[in-house]
Amino acid sequence: MQNSEPSYGNVVSTTAPCKMRQSSYVFSHDEEEGGKKLEKLTMHLSARGFLDAVWIFATEDENCCPGVILRHDAGLLAGSGGFFLDGEIPSLGCEVLLGVRDDPLTNLLASKIVHSVRKYGEERPIILCLSVVKTGKRLRSMEEKKRFLEEVKVEVIRLVTGEGALSR
Repeated sequence: MQNSEPSYGNVVSTTAPCKMRQSSYVFSHDEEEGGKKLEKLTMHLSARGFLDAVWIFATEDENCCPGVILRHDAGLLAGSGGFFLDGEIPSLGCEVLLGVRDDPLTNLLASKIVHSVRKYGEERPIILCLSVVKTGKRLRSMEEKKRFLEEVKVEVIRLVTGEGALSR
């Protein structure tokens, strides 16, 4: 009897595709200066590993659709030779598949997610579907934006790696 495993052509993956993992993440911040009014922003996050790519979706509650779709291939990080201090976010070369990559918070979030996922050894292309333009306008300070980026990154890594995630 012949091998019954499916053939995927030239695609080589040592990582099994992950199940679909989703979460709703609530980010709380001060809507007004001085902490007088607390606002909660909800983000919907999803991650799915396919044989030939990893798909990551991060969108605001108001629209639930991607504002920009980006593709990042592992080779684009190789040989950058850049030196970055802890906490800095290096720039990122991505192919824009749909939309316009003109929002600063979207660019920072894409970079933060991709660099973090790559640190875990993921080599498949990463498809990012991101929409955070309204959130960027609501966050007043750079400290809030940095905290937002870090917290969303941590949640996305949790979904991608399955550490502490509920698989669906």
